[in-house]
Amino acid sequence: MNAQREVVILIACGSGVCTSGVAKAKMQEVAAEIGVPVNVSTCNISEMNTKIANTDIVCTTMPYNFPPEVTHGINVFPLITGFNASNCINTLKTWMQEIYNA
Repeated sequence: MNAQREVVILIACGSGVCTSGVAKAKMQEVAAEIGVPVNVSTCNISEMNTKIANTDIVCTTMPYNFPPEVTHGINVFPLITGFNASNCINTLKTWMQEIYNA
């Protein structure tokens, strides 16, 4: 484990405030459950492409076609609705652990 490393996560929604803010809180809870330090920021969807450099996990709360350079991109709307949230959470936990332990 790299004690100095934080997993950098970006969450985008339509405004950069509402659903991304809720998803940010959920993401921090998920990371705390597995003991992975994270740095989570939010933005609106139109800003996202200018902010993905040096980001480990890129998340949206709406449908989005991630560019090829985004190797860990996921729609986290299930964290908001609860529908299919366990699959989303499991994917996020796996990615967080892989990135943190790399």
